[in-house]
Amino acid sequence: MKHLKSKLFSLLTLLCLLLSACGNDAAKPDAETQTEIDTTSQEAETTEPFIKVTIFENPSEEADEETSAANSKEPEIPSAAPVKDLGELLFERDSVQDVMVVIDRRLFDFLAVPAGEEEREAILDELYGADLSAFEDAAGASIGGSAVQFKLRSGEEEVTLSIYDGMAGISKEDQQYIRLTGPDVQTPLGELKGPKSTFDFNRLSELAMSVENDTEDPAYSGVASIPETGYETKMSKRACGYALYFFDKALEAETMEAPDENVSFDVRMEIGDAVYQLQSETGFFSREDAGGTVYGKLDEDGMLSDGLTVIIMEAGLRSQLECVKLFL
Repeated sequence: MKHLKSKLFSLLTLLCLLLSACGNDAAKPDAETQTEIDTTSQEAETTEPFIKVTIFENPSEEADEETSAANSKEPEIPSAAPVKDLGELLFERDSVQDVMVVIDRRLFDFLAVPAGEEEREAILDELYGADLSAFEDAAGASIGGSAVQFKLRSGEEEVTLSIYDGMAGISKEDQQYIRLTGPDVQTPLGELKGPKSTFDFNRLSELAMSVENDTEDPAYSGVASIPETGYETKMSKRACGYALYFFDKALEAETMEAPDENVSFDVRMEIGDAVYQLQSETGFFSREDAGGTVYGKLDEDGMLSDGLTVIIMEAGLRSQLECVKLFL
């Protein structure tokens, strides 16, 4: 009897060990379900180190990724290193259709305003005239300093080109850095570093500022006014860019019903073919264009809650509105 009990005990022990081993194997992560994928190792024959791109998969964001892909095409960055110039790194100069100057980054958007034909050619001269043969992979480097940023569009492809002038305490003073970004502004397509004198940073900054301050481009300009006092001022491309961004974001979030009674607006902005009227105290506004009139309200509590303040300030109306309040 003792011998039989011993055998049963041994069998039970063996069974427990087998079940435990199976449980451990099931708990191990499957290699195919890893959330981080290094595409460099998968495309070793066609991808150089400085083009290393890491993709983070998140099933809950698949719908957002599909929508983003439908709206903009991920640019294909040639994998030649070193490269001679920007034409080898991105696309040929002759294929660049639009050049825009980045004025700000909001959430996952780069706010940018278009350069006129003359300024576009001057910017492209500076960018494509730079010799990049001394540039190399900047992986692991501390990138930062004074920055000037441009969006370049060729066909369906759009790339944001950020150029940083090295600054003590942030990065190496004798270096310049390039960061290339596609539709996903959080994941650079590539980062390079090279001699500080490669790009004429001051010239590029002057050209960018000239674009931002332009008030004469009929395709992208405006007029802001306070009807009660008759005050009127021209809106720069920068001011128009901010106003259009915040107004459009508000209308994307919610289009409001027309008010039941007449409402008064103390600010009027004419931008392109559209007329915006705004209540500077509440953020309630209307937009009138060829498609009719729609109403909206600028964000008060969210990530864009400073929209009302930025629009008024960039349009140059802040002091005028404060004076109106003093005399009311």
